[in-house]
Amino acid sequence: MEEIQPRFEFRVWGDHVDDAAAMLGESASALDSPARGAETYVVALTRSDVNTKIRGGLVDIKVLHAIAEGCEQWFPWTKAQFPLAAALVEAWLPRLGVPWLTPERRTYDFEQFLDEVVRTEPALHAVGVDKVRQRFEVEGCLAETAQVTVEDQELRTLAVESTDLDALVEVRRRLGLEGMPNVNYPAALKGALGLSLDDVR
Repeated sequence: MEEIQPRFEFRVWGDHVDDAAAMLGESASALDSPARGAETYVVALTRSDVNTKIRGGLVDIKVLHAIAEGCEQWFPWTKAQFPLAAALVEAWLPRLGVPWLTPERRTYDFEQFLDEVVRTEPALHAVGVDKVRQRFEVEGCLAETAQVTVEDQELRTLAVESTDLDALVEVRRRLGLEGMPNVNYPAALKGALGLSLDDVR
């Protein structure tokens, strides 16, 4: 079996996006047309090292493995389709910072998981996100731009990712993003919605 290679990612938001996105459009190869999709992020207020996304009934969980050159290296922990087995939910909860929760069902469908697990715990928030995104290939790296709607807010983001850190750093330089803050999705959603540890206390 081929070993999974965790990718490094660098992501910017807001005013840092437009010029870099224009450069991508001029110099990179588009992999697809802009596509709209809906996702749900499970945001853990006490953790900054887990990124959980649910799309099309599939849970995609990544954990932060390392930080180098201002880029975050995320390792795929698991992908699983609903309904989720209690054993998976139980193994997942400590990564979300809520090890005291105990599954009360043998399996959970999407709504059961949100209603009976996420929404019962102040340290967790389910955040619905609508995206219109486009993917590119540039110098061996993957890149994407996205228009993101969160509640009543419109956000703009651009990311570059690769298993090759040196290649990513070079693309970041070419796009004029050196020195910009790298903000992953969970952190951006917490900031946009004003979620903090005060919501847990």
